[in-house]
Amino acid sequence: MTITLSIAQRVWTLRTPFLSGLYPTSSLTRAGLRLVASHAAKRLPRGKENIVLLGPPGAGKTSVGSRLASVLNLSHLDIDSDHLEKVWQCPVAKKLAQIGGDRFVEEEGQATLQFPSDIKNSVVSLTGSNPMHAEAMQHISKLGLLVYLDVDSQDILQRLEAMKVNRIVGQTEGISMATILQGRQKFYERWYQVRAIIPRGCGINETVDVIMKTLDHHTDLEKGYISTRARAETESTDLQGVILRGLAPDGGLYVPRYQLPRLSEEQWQRLTPLTFQERALRILEQWLPVDMPHVRLNTVLEKAYSSFEHHGVAPVIPFDVSRPTAPGRRLFLQELFWGPTASFKDLSLQVMPQILEQYAGDQKVAMLVATSGDTGSAAVDGFARHTRIPVSVLYPRGGVSQQQEQQLTALAHRVFGHCNAAGISENFDFCQQVVKDIFNDSVWSSELLSSSGFSLSSANSINWMRLLPQVIHHASGYLDLVRDKHIAFGDPVDICIPTGNFGNMMSAIYAKRMGIPFGKFVVASNSNNILEEFLTTGVYDLRMRSLVQTISPSMDILRSSNVERLLHLLASDLGDLSASTTARTSFTSLLQDGVFTVPRDLLQVLREMFVAASVSEAECRDEMYRVYHDTGYILDPHTAVATRCFRDDKTPGAKHFSSPVVISSTAHWEKFPVQVADAIGQECSRLRASPAYKRHTRLAECLQLYSSADVRTVDASPERIRQELSTWCSTTRK
Repeated sequence: MTITLSIAQRVWTLRTPFLSGLYPTSSLTRAGLRLVASHAAKRLPRGKENIVLLGPPGAGKTSVGSRLASVLNLSHLDIDSDHLEKVWQCPVAKKLAQIGGDRFVEEEGQATLQFPSDIKNSVVSLTGSNPMHAEAMQHISKLGLLVYLDVDSQDILQRLEAMKVNRIVGQTEGISMATILQGRQKFYERWYQVRAIIPRGCGINETVDVIMKTLDHHTDLEKGYISTRARAETESTDLQGVILRGLAPDGGLYVPRYQLPRLSEEQWQRLTPLTFQERALRILEQWLPVDMPHVRLNTVLEKAYSSFEHHGVAPVIPFDVSRPTAPGRRLFLQELFWGPTASFKDLSLQVMPQILEQYAGDQKVAMLVATSGDTGSAAVDGFARHTRIPVSVLYPRGGVSQQQEQQLTALAHRVFGHCNAAGISENFDFCQQVVKDIFNDSVWSSELLSSSGFSLSSANSINWMRLLPQVIHHASGYLDLVRDKHIAFGDPVDICIPTGNFGNMMSAIYAKRMGIPFGKFVVASNSNNILEEFLTTGVYDLRMRSLVQTISPSMDILRSSNVERLLHLLASDLGDLSASTTARTSFTSLLQDGVFTVPRDLLQVLREMFVAASVSEAECRDEMYRVYHDTGYILDPHTAVATRCFRDDKTPGAKHFSSPVVISSTAHWEKFPVQVADAIGQECSRLRASPAYKRHTRLAECLQLYSSADVRTVDASPERIRQELSTWCSTTRK
C-alpha cells in the first residue's frame, strides 16, 4: 500500500492540547516523509493482518495506535471507545464505578470476547487490563501481531499523574500506582509477540517510529540465513533448519541474510538497570522470529541461568593490577565461569538446548560435538539437564587437562547416562574436521537416519544458535560498567578475549553491531598463534605449522572456524557483492592448500579492528604467579594469556590506548589445578584456603564422581569414528 505525502504530512504534524502537553512532538522533515512513505509500503510478518497494541495504562496505546494507523493508512479501533462502551452503553469509567474492580476484569473479558474476529488492515489498541483475562486474550491474539509498548515506568507514572487517572482496575487507597503496574507486568509479558522498546521521554511520533522500525526488522527476519559459501541463487534457510542442521550443506557456516538488529543508545539505556536475564530476553528477542513465543523464551532463560552460582550470572569486576605500559588504563575481568561446568560455554549451552528442542518437535536429533576441553562437558550438561537429546563428544585424548577429561566423562557416563564421550588420539583440529566431514556427507547422514531414526546437529560454535546467546554477556558486561558508573553510555570499551575457535570473539563483534560501543578487539593467543599472524599479515598459513599442546588447551586450535563468519561479514561491509565467494575461496584454499590470503582492503579493516598478541608458556605461568602474589586473585591459564597482553608492551600500541578494557575470564582455575598450582608455587590446598578463593561447588561435586572406568577411547580413524557413532545412535533412545 502507498500513502501520499499530503496525508503523511497532515498525520505527522497533528497536534492536540493533550498530546502537546504530555508527548513532545517534532516537525516533519524530508527524512520523516521518506520514512513514512517507506513504512507505509512495508508488510507485517507473514500471516499477520492487524497490529494489536498492548501495554500498561499510560503507555499511549490509544494515541499511538491512532497515529500509527494514520501513518500506515490503516483503520484504528480502540477497545475502550469503539467496543466496550458500545457493548455496555455507558462510559468505561462509569462501568468500573458500578461493578467495582473485582468484577471488572471478568466483565471486560466477556465483552471483549464479542470483539469481531474478521477485521483486517487495522491497528487495535487494547485496554491496560485486557491482558489480565486469558480467554479474551486468546480471542484477541488471533487478530494479528501483538506488539507490546515497553515504556519506562517513570514515564508512565508521570503521564498518569498529569492525566489524574482514577479509573484503573486495582486503584484503591493504600496501593500505589507503581505497585499496580508492577503486578500487571506478568500479564503483558505473557501475551506479546513483539516488544517495542520505547526510549525514555519519547513522544508519539518517536514512539510510532520505534514501532515501525521494530515491525520492519521482524519482517526482515523472514529473509532467514545463508551459508558463508552460498552462491547468489542459493535459497535462504529458516532458523529451524539452521539450528537442526548446524553446518550448511556446502560446508559453510550459517549467517543472517537479514540486516543485523541494532538498538539505539536510548534503547540500550533502558536495559542498563535490568538484571542479566531481563537483558538477555530483550537482546535475543531482536534475533528470533515471532514463531518463538517470548513467554517460552523467558522460561528458557530462567531455567538456563538458575544453574549459575553467581546472582549476576557473568559479573564484571575491577582488575587492579599495575600495568606500566598502560598507566591509568582501567582493566576489568568479566567472570564467565559461574555456570554448572565452570566455563563460558555454559552461557550459551544452557540456552541453546532448550531452543533446539522447541524447534526439533518430534524429530529425533542427536548432538555431535568436538571439544578442545570445555564445550563437551558444557554440551552434555546443557542438553541432559534441560532435554532428553543425546550428545556424543569427541575430544583429543591427552590434549585436555586431567580435570576437563574427568568432568566430561563423569557427566556423560555417570551423571546423565544417555551421553557419550570418546577420547581420540589426535588433536582438536582433527576432531573438528571429522565432525564437519560427517555433516557434509549427506549419503552417510541419510543412512544414519534410516538405521537409527536420528539426524545429527552440532553444539559447537559452527552452529549459529551456539554462538548467538554469547552476544548477551558481552552486551551485559558493558551495561554493567554503565550501571556501576565506571563509564557513561557511549564511552568506548575495548574487549580482550583468549581466543581459539573465534566464536566468543565473533559474538562480541555482533554485540558491537547491535549498538554496544566497543572499541578495539584484542585477540589473545597462546603458542598456537595463527590468529595473531593472520590479523597482522592477512595470511592464514598452516603449511609450516603443527599444533602445540599448552597449559591453555581450550585454545590449542589452528583452524579457527568462525574466522569464516568474520570474512563474510567484513567482505559484505566493503560492498563485496560476492562476500560468499571470499569466504568460499578462502576456506577451500585453506583445506586444499593449507593457506589463503585476504585482499588488501580487507587486511586494512582487520588491522583497524583488531589488536593481536600471543603469549608463551613461560609468560602465561609468570602471569598467574604475578597476579596471585600481587592481588591474591587466581587466574586460569586461558585468562592469564589474555591479561598478559597488557603487560610489558605485549600488545602492540598499548601505550596509545586509553579506553577501559573488559577481559573475558573464560574458565574457573580449578579445571586446571595442577598447572595453576605449579605456576604459582603453592599447593592447591593452600590456594583454596586463601582469602581470594572462589569455590565452584558444582565443579567440585562433579569431579568427585569421576571413575577411570568412564574414560573411553576410539581409534583416530574417521571410518572407525563413524562406525562407533552409528552404533551409539542405534542403541540410544531419545
